[in-house]
Amino acid sequence: MGANALNILVIDDQKHDFRLVARALTRSNKTCKVSWARRGEEALGQLQRKMFDVAVLDYNLPGMDGLETLQKIRTFSQELPTIFITGSGDEQTAVRALKLGANDYLVKDSTGNYLDYLPTIVHSTYRQLQEKRLRQKVSDALKERDERLRATIASMDDLVFVIDKNGDFMSYYQPPGKNPLSATPEFFLGQSYHQILPSHVSALIDVAMEDAGLSNEPQHFEYSLESIRKTFWFSAKLTLRKDRQNRFNGATIVVRDITEIKQAAELLRSYNAELEIRVQERTRELTQANERLKELDILKTKLIDDLTHELRTPITNFKLYLDLMHRNKQSDKFEQYHEVLVAHTNRLEQLIEDIVKYSQIPYGKEAFSTVHINRIAAQVIAWHQPQTQMAGVQLMLETCAENAVCWGNEQQLITMITNLVKNGVNYTPKGSVLVRISMDDQNIILEVKDTGIGIAEEEMDLIFDRFYRGKKVGQLTIPGSGIGLALTKEIVLQHKGTIRVESKVSEGTTFYVTLPRADVASTKDLQANQQDASRSTEPKTNNSFILLNGDAKYKQNGEH
Repeated sequence: MGANALNILVIDDQKHDFRLVARALTRSNKTCKVSWARRGEEALGQLQRKMFDVAVLDYNLPGMDGLETLQKIRTFSQELPTIFITGSGDEQTAVRALKLGANDYLVKDSTGNYLDYLPTIVHSTYRQLQEKRLRQKVSDALKERDERLRATIASMDDLVFVIDKNGDFMSYYQPPGKNPLSATPEFFLGQSYHQILPSHVSALIDVAMEDAGLSNEPQHFEYSLESIRKTFWFSAKLTLRKDRQNRFNGATIVVRDITEIKQAAELLRSYNAELEIRVQERTRELTQANERLKELDILKTKLIDDLTHELRTPITNFKLYLDLMHRNKQSDKFEQYHEVLVAHTNRLEQLIEDIVKYSQIPYGKEAFSTVHINRIAAQVIAWHQPQTQMAGVQLMLETCAENAVCWGNEQQLITMITNLVKNGVNYTPKGSVLVRISMDDQNIILEVKDTGIGIAEEEMDLIFDRFYRGKKVGQLTIPGSGIGLALTKEIVLQHKGTIRVESKVSEGTTFYVTLPRADVASTKDLQANQQDASRSTEPKTNNSFILLNGDAKYKQNGEH
């Protein structure tokens, strides 16, 4: 889409539906300004007070319904592009709306798919109006130019100069009823055109004289004369004069003012160039949209394939071990089969939970508030201490930043830290997992370092892909869905941060996450998030601390 700053009026009595429409429009064009009217009467009032580029009108409105509202809109605004939205199975209403002047319509389905098409239809309808206005402007300019040209031809505003063989003016003719030149004919008579006319015009006459002598044909040329306020253009026709012996005897020059024709032609070229640019932009936008649709189709296919594969494995195992349990009810392996089923059930449950969290990421941005990273990191560490104690892994937290506060969604950031901590614990059979929090001038820096099995170099670029689990991991009995790191990366990107990883096989892995600090955020970002910001505070301390096996051990100024 283009980056036009459109003013769009959404007329819908449901606040939830308005928010969905506004989000769809602003997601495709950040510069859109979306206003809301709950009723038809309110919409008419806003249209009278303010100019809008497009209106999105819902049929089901209290009081005056959508069709009545559309009729009222058309009484004082014939050109306002209007998109009519009806419920499923109500196409007859949409047809009536089109007859009343709606530019297009959408059927509101329960899945919300109509929101995917709405931005394209809104911008397409607006561009059609702009192109219609441009065509009308070009048509009016051409019509005006044609009328002026007809008047020019009818009046025969031709000036005639006659020069002798020496280049001196012999006579001068101006059509009757026209104002004479500021210089009288006597001033021209007897003077050479080299002395009277500007040098660039004299040079053109010299060339035309030479070409006419060689071709024995009249010569045409154009020239311009500059005044204080504007440029005048003239078309000249030079014909040689000969005596009875067919010898050169001078020339006749007929001059016509073509300034208005030139201006109209230049205006037409300008409009054509503008139309060409618009066509190229539209073609580029359609190409990009088509490529995006292809990408989305590929992503959809890949997601379905991945989900099918990940769900088929536990289901196949369910069937297998249920059959084994049925066949071996009295076997001593019955308990072993039961444990395998429980493990696969837990994996399937974790997979579904991760998929739900992953799908909810794009909608978490509305709940941004100030989040104290130290506090939520301490919570995550405390939650995982029992697990790590049983596994013989040392889980530690080190804070080198007193007031590490960012703008964000607290639950999402807890999920991010939890995923990184669980990842470190799960892949560290023995050793330690360290969570370190520090700050620089712009960002909060979160490090999660483990002494586990590490990641092979050839797998480093794949670990953030959905459902990817390393080759070595597949040989171990380590739980996981393969979505955790993909979910973590999405959360970091939603918070305008970065994430990277360093790892060596058999030595360990370190994840580095940066998040913008709240105290250095731009004024615009602060204002955008201030409405939802919580006023929670965090106790100030000059100490950093380590949580070791559930106990808090402090260290002063970074020293153990």
